[in-house]
Amino acid sequence: GVLLGLRYDHRKPHIVRAFMEGVAMVVRAIAEALADLGFKPARLLGCGGGLRSRLWAEIVASATRTSVARVRGGEHASNVGAAALALKALGAVRDLDELGWRAEVADVVHPDPALAEVYDVLYEKFTEAYRLLAPFFRE
Repeated sequence: GVLLGLRYDHRKPHIVRAFMEGVAMVVRAIAEALADLGFKPARLLGCGGGLRSRLWAEIVASATRTSVARVRGGEHASNVGAAALALKALGAVRDLDELGWRAEVADVVHPDPALAEVYDVLYEKFTEAYRLLAPFFRE
């Protein structure tokens, strides 16, 4: 990855925020790719990791213009989800509902319309920078 626009007066909080926003831009790129395939979720479901931070959830929600539902106690949810999908793929269950696992939503973070406008502009810069820098990432 790269940090574009880094200045001498930037400090650690600026760099951490830039990292959080960069991840949110990647989430938006993935969401747009899925939308191109006809899948547009009503909300994103997140757990553990960075989404324990409400700020990061707010950034992702605003950058994607999609609400983020944060799961309570979801530190192992990705492992449980992977195991559930493996069981379905192996034919051990016909439907994931058979497993009886439901995520308990702790809270839902909604996009901030004003911040979403800012992220729309930043996303255009992000995609252009990615397009220009992609050849360097392949080396």
